[in-house]
Amino acid sequence: MCAAPARTRRRWIRVGLDLALGVLLAVSLAAPGRAEAPPGSPPRFYFFSPDWRPADLNTLTERVHAALLEQGLEMSFQAFARYDDFSQQVADFPPAFLIAPGWFQSAAASDLGLFLQPIAAPLRNHRATYRKALITRSDIDSIADLTRGSIAAAVHSLGPGSEIAVLKTLHLDAGSAKVVAVPKDVDGLLALGFGQVDAALVTAQQYDLLATSNPEAAAKLQVLAFSAPIPLPGVFAGTQTPAEDRRRMAAALAKFTEAKAGREVLALLGYDAFEALQQAEAPALETPTAQAAAPATRSGAKGRKKAK
Repeated sequence: MCAAPARTRRRWIRVGLDLALGVLLAVSLAAPGRAEAPPGSPPRFYFFSPDWRPADLNTLTERVHAALLEQGLEMSFQAFARYDDFSQQVADFPPAFLIAPGWFQSAAASDLGLFLQPIAAPLRNHRATYRKALITRSDIDSIADLTRGSIAAAVHSLGPGSEIAVLKTLHLDAGSAKVVAVPKDVDGLLALGFGQVDAALVTAQQYDLLATSNPEAAAKLQVLAFSAPIPLPGVFAGTQTPAEDRRRMAAALAKFTEAKAGREVLALLGYDAFEALQQAEAPALETPTAQAAAPATRSGAKGRKKAK
């Protein structure tokens, strides 16, 4: 007579336990914090570069994976078009390596608590820097004419989304001109061409492409000024990445010029080569202070021209 009620109680106890375990699992998944890569999974390698990136990030992903695999390095490579997506992924799932603008090293330390170490520098025409050109309509005579105007710019080329970095580059006071944020330089040139802004801050390479593809449109514009040299987006390693892994990655990138897949990656990025830095061979830094203060030095850079 009591067997059925006993079975019923046991069944409800099991249901209650299952529900409790489900709630605990959901809470643990939702809890803030950084997720560690599962044991045996490939190291994470992220990419974000507003100025130096191909139109098709999927192709870049495939070529980077192939180029590294040829040298025995398997990576989980992920390229980002939006800075917000990139920075969130870095915060949630810290990578072993990443390619990003130079300013991101300090931003990652201050905003994300992630300390990075440069291990390789890209070169273009023997230089590790580039300039951006201020393109305007032909009726604008000086930068002062833009104090009440509008400037289209890929703001994440120069900093973490602030308009001030763009204005500072042009020696304009904060609030003196309106900065219109665009995802990439070509969008800025299009906005300028359609009369939506008064100027666009773009790479000289992007302007040359416009002059080649649409000479008539380029003829209506002018190069008013150039920015100071900007470091090309470098390759960084997290300080938690083992020294041997850093050394192997830097060496693999330096050999991209020697194989087809590697040369395809360089062409997609607009680079000539990657140059390994001596820091890639140094022991991992132990403190944030030492990390921030450590200078990046090149190995085997004798005979190369200095970036101006």
